[in-house]
Amino acid sequence: MAYRAVLDTVGNAQSVWMLGDSIVADIAGAAAAGIPGILVRKHHADAIYQCDELSQVPAILRSELSPKRASVMIGRQTDWEY
Repeated sequence: MAYRAVLDTVGNAQSVWMLGDSIVADIAGAAAAGIPGILVRKHHADAIYQCDELSQVPAILRSELSPKRASVMIGRQTDWEY
């Protein structure tokens, strides 16, 4: 799994986020490896975080980067079924 290889290199899942435009391939795939994701340029009811353009990503990260919040997000995303 590509996401697991990234985590093996980086080490800390809470400091890694996935940005993508596919809820299944990008966001759910990353969540399966414990990486929270932000759906960009698309909307989906199951996406915890989504934005219309990349310029909105820093605001999402600033509001959500705390260890306690990150573990909650990871748990919710890994429960998705596709």
